[in-house]
Amino acid sequence: PQEILIGEDVYNRIHPTVQKEFSKKVWNEEEWKYHSRETGELYPVYYHTKQ
Repeated sequence: PQEILIGEDVYNRIHPTVQKEFSKKVWNEEEWKYHSRETGELYPVYYHTKQ
């Protein structure tokens, strides 16, 4: 399958109908180490998969 990953900044700027095609990616701290400057939490990433 083909997958597109986008960060929260992009996700928040796309149209709500397009947002519905994306799901929040769940990472653990071993897979994804980038933290949000605003919250200190892991930076949210969203994905869309096309079969």
